[in-house]
Amino acid sequence: MRSYLGALARGDDASAAMSIGAPAGSRAARLSEKEFADASMRITSLDAHGTSDSASVNVDVTTSKGAYFVQFTLRRASSGAAVIVDHTFIKP
Repeated sequence: MRSYLGALARGDDASAAMSIGAPAGSRAARLSEKEFADASMRITSLDAHGTSDSASVNVDVTTSKGAYFVQFTLRRASSGAAVIVDHTFIKP
């Protein structure tokens, strides 16, 4: 999740897309945070809850476009890596 946001902040769509374990073209596979992600983006709060197979991560970020709340759903892939399977953001 941090690498996903970092890649978006750098404008590295390919690396961001690699962090997402959702089928191409699905809602979860969209790089929707590109709308506000930029080099000024900073994580101000992070809260994670989950099990060994899945997790929900809530993140507050600030960017040059304002503050945003992002929620990620992660699942453990067969390789053992945690991948983003869904994500959504709101501007409070």
